[in-house]
This record gives sequence, structure tokens and C-alpha cells, in this order.
Amino acid sequence: MTRRIWLMLLLLAVGLAGTATAADRPAWVDGESDEWPRSKFLTGVGSADERGVAESRARAELARVFQARVESEISSQEFESVRSSGADTQSRRGMDARDVTQVVTTGELVGTSIVATWTDPATRRIYALAVLDRRKALQAALGRIGELDAQLEQVIAGAPPATDRVGSALALIPVAALLRERAPLVAQVRVLEPGSLPAPSIDTAAVAQRAEKALLSLKVAIPAKLEPEIEGGVRKGLLALGFRKVLTTRTGADLEVTLVVEKPEPVRNPPWYQVRMLANGRMQEIGGKRVLAEFKCSAREASQVLSEARLRARKALGESLEKAIAGSLGKGPGGAATEEDE
Repeated sequence: MTRRIWLMLLLLAVGLAGTATAADRPAWVDGESDEWPRSKFLTGVGSADERGVAESRARAELARVFQARVESEISSQEFESVRSSGADTQSRRGMDARDVTQVVTTGELVGTSIVATWTDPATRRIYALAVLDRRKALQAALGRIGELDAQLEQVIAGAPPATDRVGSALALIPVAALLRERAPLVAQVRVLEPGSLPAPSIDTAAVAQRAEKALLSLKVAIPAKLEPEIEGGVRKGLLALGFRKVLTTRTGADLEVTLVVEKPEPVRNPPWYQVRMLANGRMQEIGGKRVLAEFKCSAREASQVLSEARLRARKALGESLEKAIAGSLGKGPGGAATEEDE
């Protein structure tokens, strides 16, 4: 009899606990909440056994959902802009669309806050709610778009006339970077509050076309006998600047990249080999009329196998050169870009 009473009491306690859990469970754990309506907020929910992990997952979930929406919006914009163009153009625009989403949608979104947590009393699982205020995020995006448009106008106004083919093209190099940052911000605004985007103060499509056409007219010469890993870095850096015609001969070139690579003797520290490489370079007009940029890079890698250490050093130097060249002309003629090893 006593055992039966205890069993009944245990079942009653379990039932009451379940009722309390269901009653105390916040609505946001399972989806939309009246406290954080989707009309005003974007939300993300994360759960884990530890609070810090749950909060990180909530922020990541919000960023992931928002990124998916921005990517969809950009893909739609890109398709509209190239649907009457050829297949090659559409393919390239598609790659551009994927690239620009990384500018502002990778990692945690600025303005995201953890506003609530809840622990499930039955499982001890911790839930966290990340929130992004649509109005504040919208104001920030619109403000940045205005700044970028002003910079674009300055670049266009300051560009030499088309008769100065090299000077005009070089002056328009910043256009691509500015437009890459602008595109996802426009998509953000359309996600946050459709219809709130003001009329652009500048024809971005025309600006992009002008800059692309100017850069496509230039040919850049690079040293002919670079090791593949180093040459690849140089080519990628030039590609990031907008140059598409890269030659390994100075004949017919408008610009040239000169590069001196130094390879000190490897340092042996058993069982490791340490290899260091240095590169000094510059970009200038053919004939040395104008030095456009100078850069200095170095890399240091180690391995128990000497050939592997050298390969790693070449790859690291190539990556450093890519970054240095890609950022070099943003400093203006005669500017210097340095990418040092750690």
C-alpha cells in the first residue's frame, strides 16, 4: 500500500513539473514572440549545455538567416541586371554576387544583442535569444550607403579625362571596392524594410561599367620566371584591383610589376627546418614614368622536411603579395603597402 502511494505521488510530481515547464517556456524558444515581433526585429535562437555556447549559437543563427536573405536579394538583383546579357557575363556577375555577401554578412552582425536566456528545468538545456533591431540596423545601413555614394562621386569627379587612358583607369580602381561594399548594404535595406531605399544619388551601373571598361583597356606585365605559388599571388592581387590582362612580357604593356625575391639560407633547428623569404616590389608605368605603388612582403614557415618548408614559405609569400598588391593602389601613387610575417 505504501509503495502504491509513493508511486502515485511520484507520478503527480512528474506531471506537475511538466506543467510548470510548459507554462514557463518562453514563446521565443519555439519561434515568434509577441515581445519580439518580426515586424520590428530579426531573431536567432541557440541552445547548448553552457550559456556562452548557447549565446554564440544564437548570434550565429541570426547571422546565418540574415545572410541567406541578403544572398537571395543580391542574386535577384544580379539576375535582373544581366538577364539580357550573354552567358559569360551572367556567370561572372553570379560570382560577384557570392563575393559581395561576405563583406557584411560573415560572422556576427553589428547591432546584435542577447536579450533573453532560459533554462529548461527538465533537461537543463540553456536557450538564448539574439535580436537585431530592424530600425537601428536600417539607419546604419542607409547612413553607410550615403557615405559610399559620396566617395563614389569624389572618385568620379577626380578622375582624369579619358584621353589620359592610364591615369583615368588608375583613378577608378577604388570604384570596384566601393560597389562591392555597397551592394550587400542595399540588399540589407530591402530585407529590413522593403521600399525604404531612397533614389541613388549616382548611377552605380554606369560607374561600374566605366571603371571596368577603363581597367580592361590596360595591360600589366609581371616577371616571367616567378615560381608558381608566388606568381599566383601576384596575379590574384592584380585581379582584385580589376586588371584582367596580365602578361609575362613588357611588349605592349602599359604597367609593370617588378619583384625581387630574396631567399636566405634555411635555419636548421632539429628536427625542424625554418625557411624565410622576402619580396620587394613596385608597380609602375612602363618606362618608369610614374611609380604607382611599392610593397614589401615576407614569409616564414617551418617543417621537418626541407622541401615542404620551402613550399609552405612560397605559398605564404604568394598570399602576402596578393594582399599587398590588392591594397597597394588604395594608398595613392607612391604609396607603400607592407605585409610582414608574424
